Amino acid sequence: MKIYITLSLLFLLLSCDFKTFRENNSQDIKEAEKVTESYYSLVEKGDKEELLKLFSKDFFESSDKNAVESVIDWQIQESKKPNYTYTLIDSQTLVEEGTDAKSEYVLTYSVQREFKTKDKITLIKENDDKIRIFKYEMTSEERK
Repeated sequence: MKIYITLSLLFLLLSCDFKTFRENNSQDIKEAEKVTESYYSLVEKGDKEELLKLFSKDFFESSDKNAVESVIDWQIQESKKPNYTYTLIDSQTLVEEGTDAKSEYVLTYSVQREFKTKDKITLIKENDDKIRIFKYEMTSEERK
């Protein structure tokens, strides 16, 4: 009887999914910020080839690459204007560690271009442990 109880407990423990969660950890935010800072820096340099490397492969499964390149071209042009600035205004992170680990980061920037936009950038940590852009939303805040 003891063996059945022991086996049952062992089976129960082995079938459990052990996870730990971290939300809005400052170190996680800094990791994600490195990618977005790199993104805006590459926009200012006009380096479209390196910019595209910052995007997840999953991003292009739901987005047309030509359309993305057009937006990047526009961003590069806008970054040349004297009033171009970007400021981090919000950040959220959720990191799950354990048997099915995943990390998601959402950083929101206020960007002054020809008109002000709010750029919401969702990033994920991929299997190679690199953080890449998974989703990019740009909404107009105001028109000059």
